[in-house]
Amino acid sequence: MKILVRETNWLGDVLMSLPFLSALRRRYPEAHIAVLVRPRTAAILQHHPGVDKLLMCEEEGRHRGMGLFNLAGDLRTLRYDVAYILPNSFSSALMVWLARVPERIGYATDGRSLLLSRALKKTPALRSMHETLLYLNLLGTGPEEAGCAEPRLQLLTEEEDAARRRLASLGLKEDRPVVGIVPGAVYGTAKRWPAERFAAVADRLSRACEAQVVLFGAGGEERVARQVESAAGSKVINLVGQTRLRELAALMKCCDGVVSNDTGAMHVAAAVGTPVVAVFGPTNPVTTAPVGGRHTLLRHPVDCSPCLLRHCPINHRCMRAISVDEVFEAAQQTIERAREAG
Repeated sequence: MKILVRETNWLGDVLMSLPFLSALRRRYPEAHIAVLVRPRTAAILQHHPGVDKLLMCEEEGRHRGMGLFNLAGDLRTLRYDVAYILPNSFSSALMVWLARVPERIGYATDGRSLLLSRALKKTPALRSMHETLLYLNLLGTGPEEAGCAEPRLQLLTEEEDAARRRLASLGLKEDRPVVGIVPGAVYGTAKRWPAERFAAVADRLSRACEAQVVLFGAGGEERVARQVESAAGSKVINLVGQTRLRELAALMKCCDGVVSNDTGAMHVAAAVGTPVVAVFGPTNPVTTAPVGGRHTLLRHPVDCSPCLLRHCPINHRCMRAISVDEVFEAAQQTIERAREAG
């Protein structure tokens, strides 16, 4: 059997689909499984035991617009038997339909039901599920059958060794805690806790815990990282926009804890096993919080949250309600647990 998986578009969503890919391999151990993914997130799926082949979907490049038909034609020649369509968009289902994949499975969203051979309704119960379980539901699989609904990103030994060497070259000491801070969020400013508060947490962790603070984030988030760096009274190492995706994962695995907005890097840290202090405001933690008991979620519900807006049109009350004291104390406890665990 040849199976095609049309992957999601955002980094965090791709990471939350990892349990689905593992369950798919478990269900069909002899199948050839190909994953159609955007180039910017493809590295996450390298070396995944559930993936035999990665195919690039360059919707912002050569597959944009009419290029979608060229991609569908290429897929048609590969003759896939089944396709699982993880994004909810009409275009993702159209592309698989044009590729003439006989069995096309996905959710009945965005008016695309007629393009699917098996269209699952998104009931209110499904809409309130965590994304990891929502993807598993396409297989009719729960976390018990899948083995685990917790995303796990496997790194190569040489990737971890290279990360440790890089941190050492930046002057970090192995006998002191390392804390990652993710002050940005690609999706928009509404998801960002104020930069000056991240700086205050960095200062307090440095003084109280002798922590070495490293800023992480994607290209395009350099401005907010510079704001944190300039507002911090203690030294912070700024690596925002200076790491490839798997390098970011390896560096985060070296951390005792990561303090983050709800963004893709938060899910990267969680997927490599690093405990996360996650600051949530306009997004819904029920569906996108990091999975696992080692993480700490900080959120003050307000009447307009979750709004899922990119930019707050009023006073950003959901994020400003979260104090420096709360984040510092959660991060301090995270460091202590990590150091005790060795």
